[in-house]
Amino acid sequence: MPKNQKDFFAGLLFIAIGAAGYYFSRDYPFGTATRMGPGYFPTVLSVLLVGIGAVCSIKSFAGATDKVSRIFVGKTLAITIPVLIFGLIVKDAGLVPATIVVIMGSAIASIHFHAGKAALLAAGMALFCWAVFSLGLGLPMPAFGPWIMPN
Repeated sequence: MPKNQKDFFAGLLFIAIGAAGYYFSRDYPFGTATRMGPGYFPTVLSVLLVGIGAVCSIKSFAGATDKVSRIFVGKTLAITIPVLIFGLIVKDAGLVPATIVVIMGSAIASIHFHAGKAALLAAGMALFCWAVFSLGLGLPMPAFGPWIMPN
């Protein structure tokens, strides 16, 4: 068994997420570094995640001892569920509302949660994401979708 269980299991989680990302991105055209296809970024990111997970897991066999004492399922779900909701609503609600939902929903998991600060962060991140992805990169992600602004 590894000395540092937290690093070992975190590494396994990175490997699992990276492998899943690679599996789902393999049907998209890869392209090249200068003409990236839709599969380029998810594939590269997935390979990097698997690599980081491998390093993290291997490193767990050396160094300080750290055991997993408890897994916080409620906090994990409080972060995971808003991310899933983001994926489900971003197309119909738009980038700005979906980003606000994921930031506010995930912030609730913190013991330092403060509604006002979380709302300011959510608004700022929503505007930043819209500016970067829609304006800067030209991705076809409307700020507000048909749920908010029907045709």
